[in-house]
Amino acid sequence: MLGYIRGERYSLAVDAGNSRRHVEKFYAALDAAELRRPDFTVLTHWHWDQTFGLHAVDGAAIGVRGHERNAMQGFTLEVERRSHAGTPADG
Repeated sequence: MLGYIRGERYSLAVDAGNSRRHVEKFYAALDAAELRRPDFTVLTHWHWDQTFGLHAVDGAAIGVRGHERNAMQGFTLEVERRSHAGTPADG
């Protein structure tokens, strides 16, 4: 699952997906929803299914390491909770 957060000035993708095709499908969904492409992509951790699409993302990428992961884990869980509840991540 890839996440998307829309701010007033910037947008952010959560994780980079597992392949170029995964990123292309994600961007196609954003285009269909008339959302701009992410300015930044944040990697929550370094597993293949979150990083192998990194070469295909637009904008800057931000990696999370060690102690930063604990802070991101709570954020990621909240995004997942909202996703399952049907609530936008930025709402």
